[in-house]
Amino acid sequence: MKRFSARIAETLKLRKMKMTLTMLNTWLAMFQKKNKKKKKKSRTQSL
Repeated sequence: MKRFSARIAETLKLRKMKMTLTMLNTWLAMFQKKNKKKKKKSRTQSL
């Protein structure tokens, strides 16, 4: 039983890690897009 519970815990940890990784990736993509837009705006303002 202990081994089984440990396995479930491991799978849950892995799932959590995958979820956090996907969330971070999406957040980074959003942040990069925002940065690109901001950079373009700053360039137009300077001109």
